[in-house]
Amino acid sequence: MGVIALLLLRGQTMRPTGKDQTTDIGVEHSSALHLGMSFTTGSGEALLEVSHDGSGTVLLSLPSSWKMRAIRYARIQDVPFEPITFSFRRWHLPPKVVLSLVLPSPPTNLRINNASLVPMELSVKRINLQTDTAISDTYLVKDTPLLLP
Repeated sequence: MGVIALLLLRGQTMRPTGKDQTTDIGVEHSSALHLGMSFTTGSGEALLEVSHDGSGTVLLSLPSSWKMRAIRYARIQDVPFEPITFSFRRWHLPPKVVLSLVLPSPPTNLRINNASLVPMELSVKRINLQTDTAISDTYLVKDTPLLLP
């Protein structure tokens, strides 16, 4: 619940501002980490896939409205989640496992919060099926949240 409390203390929950919507993702890890995210948008729902190459389990706090679509490279029981707290569900993601989620309405912006004292390398691939574009970027996320438009 630590990262959820951090998000709430910062006043960072899902907040629509007109047409814009910023959605927070909290990440907790104990050692250096490379986290990969693939975000695909189309004409309706969006798809988010998350994986990492760390040595231990990573805790991801994601909006509770995002529903699991699939888990690759593990059994479903190997990727548990905690009960919903303050509109967030906290997933326990083992190394090298891919968690795929369906987002009922894609957010305009994602804010990535690294709740750990250790830096995180974040690779993001944004795929837009309406414009047939794909953009890949890599970021270093330390103690300041990263806003992804």
